[in-house]
Amino acid sequence: MRTPHCSTLFNVVLVLFFLCAATGLAADAPPDQPPGEKSEVVVMPNSMSEIKAETLPAMTLVALSMSGSYEQHGAAIGKLMMYTGMSGFQMTGGPFGIYLNSPEEVAEDSLLWQVCVPVAGVTAVEKPYELIEMPEMLAAYGICTGPIETTDPCYGVLFEWIAKNSYETAGPLQEHWLTDDRTTPPEENKTKIVIPVVKK
Repeated sequence: MRTPHCSTLFNVVLVLFFLCAATGLAADAPPDQPPGEKSEVVVMPNSMSEIKAETLPAMTLVALSMSGSYEQHGAAIGKLMMYTGMSGFQMTGGPFGIYLNSPEEVAEDSLLWQVCVPVAGVTAVEKPYELIEMPEMLAAYGICTGPIETTDPCYGVLFEWIAKNSYETAGPLQEHWLTDDRTTPPEENKTKIVIPVVKK
C-alpha cells in the first residue's frame, strides 16, 4: 500500500468521484467516420486483484463527517488535510473514506460518509472534526485498478468473493486512495476497497 509522506500529505488534495465527460466534433475524422460525427470514447472496465481477508489493526482517526453528494470529496479532503497539517498531528497513513450508506439505499441528499486520516498521539480535536478509535477488525479487501469514479465492478467482484468464502458484511465499507488521481492516468489509479466481515 503506497501512502504519501506526512510532508506531502499536507499539500495533496485528492479529487474523488468527479465525473468529467467531454465529447466534441472530430477535427480530422478517420476515413471510415463521416465528418461531423462524434467520436466514441471507450473506457476500459476497472479490474480487481489481491482479494483477501485478514485482521486489520486498530487505528486512531481524525475524521470529518459529511452528507450529500460525493462530489464534495475534494473539498472535504482538502479541509481535513489542512486542519491535520496545521495542527501538527503525526499522520500514520493516507486519507480514506468511510461510507455509512449508499446511493442504492438512499437519495443523494441523504448520503452519509466520512473522510478520515490515521494519526498517532492525538487525544483531542476541534469541531467539526472528530476523533475516532477504530477497533481491530476482520475485513475483506482488494485493490481496484482503474478510474476512481467507476469502481462499481470491483465492488461486485469483492461482494461475490465474500459470499463464496462464507463471510458476511459487518460494517461500513471503506475506500483507501492509493494514488493521486490528479497526476495518475485514470486507468492506473488504485483504490483499496475494504469491507468489514464476519465468518458465517
